[in-house]
This record gives sequence, C-alpha cells and structure tokens, in this order.
Amino acid sequence: MADTPTRDAKVRDRKVRRLFSAAIANLPTGLSNSQLDYLCANLGKVGAAVNDAIVGLLPTAWLDCLVQDECKAHLAFFGQKFDLSLFAATLKRIGEDRISQWNKLGFEPHFFPEWRFMPDTDIPGWKVKPEDWFWQNLALGNLKRRNAAGELVTVIQASFDGQTLLVDRQYKPSYDNGRQMFANDALIGGVIAKLRKEGKIARYEFGLQESRFGISSREWEEYVRPALDSLPEFKGFVNFRLESVLEANSIPQMLEHMPRRKDGQTNVWIWYEEYIGGASHRLSGGNSDYGRLADVSCTEVDFHWRCRAVRPVGVLDSRTV
Repeated sequence: MADTPTRDAKVRDRKVRRLFSAAIANLPTGLSNSQLDYLCANLGKVGAAVNDAIVGLLPTAWLDCLVQDECKAHLAFFGQKFDLSLFAATLKRIGEDRISQWNKLGFEPHFFPEWRFMPDTDIPGWKVKPEDWFWQNLALGNLKRRNAAGELVTVIQASFDGQTLLVDRQYKPSYDNGRQMFANDALIGGVIAKLRKEGKIARYEFGLQESRFGISSREWEEYVRPALDSLPEFKGFVNFRLESVLEANSIPQMLEHMPRRKDGQTNVWIWYEEYIGGASHRLSGGNSDYGRLADVSCTEVDFHWRCRAVRPVGVLDSRTV
C-alpha cells in the first residue's frame, strides 16, 4: 500500500499529458506569429482561461445533489426554499475532492440561510426551542460573542447569517464518568492529544488524552481553535469557532440524516460560542437531564469539566466568522 500515492500520481500525470496533447492539437490553425508570441508571453493568463473553461465543462452531479439535499432540508425545517447560489458557488470553489475528504473526517458543508429566530416563531421543523432563560438574557443584552477582530460584542438577535458552515456530523456521547468519547474522532482527538502532550492545555485525568472533554473555554480559544485552523486539511478554507446556541439547537432538527439527530438524548454538555455578561462565563447546553436540546446554561471559562466538550464548526465563505 505504500506505493499507492506514487501510482496515483503517475496515472494523473499520464492523464495530464493526454489532456495537454489534445489541447495543443486543437489550437486554432489561423493564429499569426504575433498572436502566438502574445500567448507565449502571457501563459499565466492562458492557463487561467483554460482552467475556467475546463471547470465549466466538468460535470457537476455531485454539486447538484448537495444543493438539492440542502433545499429539501430547508423545506422540511423552515417550510420554505432559499437562494442557494452562494452555497453552490462556495462548494464549487472548494471542489469535490476536498469536500469528499472532509466528509470522510466527519464534516459536512451546509447552508444556514439568513433567518431571525424568535421564541414564538412557528417553524414546521423547529420542535424544540432553547429555554426561556436564553431568550430572557438575549432580550436583556447579556449575551456576547466575539467578532472577526476578537472583540466581545453584544448579541442582538438569535439568527443565522447566510453562511456555509462545515458541520461536525457526530453526536455527543453519553456520560461515562469522563471516559466517554466522540466516535470517529482521530483528527480532532489527535490535535487535542498533541496539545496536551506539549503542555499547552491541561492533561485529562479521567480518560484518554484525545478526549474533547475536560477542555476549558479559554484553552479552546487560545490553543485548540488555532491548531484546527492550521491543519493542512482545512488551512486556507476554514475558520473554526464553536456552534452558537441556535446552530447547536437546530442542526439535530434540520439535518436529520446525521447521527446528530440523537444529540438531545445524551447527558453531557457542549460549549457554545456565546458568552454571558463578559469573557469570564460562557454558555453551554444540550444535556438530556436538563432539557435536552432546549437546555442552555453557563459556566466559568477556566473550568475543566469532564462532562463538557468542545465541538468545532467551520465557516467556509468570506462572511464574518
């Protein structure tokens, strides 16, 4: 198996040469010497034009399937369709191969249309809403969130922002005295274990060092999130953060094909993106013993809870993280 990448590279090289030969053979025959000189002097522009033309010719069945599935999910949850042109453009820019790679790692791209949530809003698929405590603190202006510059700003509404997000597919496990683990978590687990080994985040006393549990909110911001952003699988395409309250609440109800549909059935918490009051306390929730998907609470950012885990979500387009 060790020679597979080399063999694949050779196959790809043969295909590239065949494509190049065909392109040369089909050059217009009436080009003048001055026109050929211009093309030779502007090979970068020629290459860009050829790339655009090739991309335009390639079949996009994979893209059409993803867009259609997203439309169905929106229709079932919101009761309406949305403009998915930004979603399609983002996926096309990233490409099928990278999206397939992310899928194998447990992440799926999904579009979260511009939408403001209110506690009394009637949405067909929104069966479980965050508890009253969340809405009360939102109305009082107590909830905060970091902007793209890292500054804490007041959250003025519970909303989706029209972004394409890379969603973690795995549901959170049931509590097992700290030994519980997310399934198929080699990538994120490997990052966390490395940070613990290097002494950048606290070692975990109750289970494997790969565990997402026992990580403080501050450690997430200062070490785990930047380490995920810099992974070669994501670098240049993804900016990670934590899921917001409404994202964590809605994903199991909107994307029911995912294992995440079981999220409200397990008795552990997940850190959320929002803070309360200031930077010293952060929201978490989703515990089946305290309201299931409706559960929202807060705790200190420096605590290492064996019943709380981090769950990243990646922003894929150019909107504010």
